[in-house]
Amino acid sequence: ALERASRMKSDYVAAISHELRGPLSVIAGYGSLLLDGEFGQLGPDQESIVARVNQSALKLLDLIASVLDLSRRDAGTTQ
Repeated sequence: ALERASRMKSDYVAAISHELRGPLSVIAGYGSLLLDGEFGQLGPDQESIVARVNQSALKLLDLIASVLDLSRRDAGTTQ
């Protein structure tokens, strides 16, 4: 029962991680494009806001990757 519960937890963490990574990757990607001027020049205030959003998205992506790695270690898998 304990093994089954651990597997269910790992599956849940993997599913949630996948669901969060997709939108966050899009946010970070568009943030980078905006900061690179791909859609036109940003004003100083706009650039500051987009940079903060982009940094936050990247930090969250890193956190999700870390949680997923820990979950995999707990489950005994390396995929």
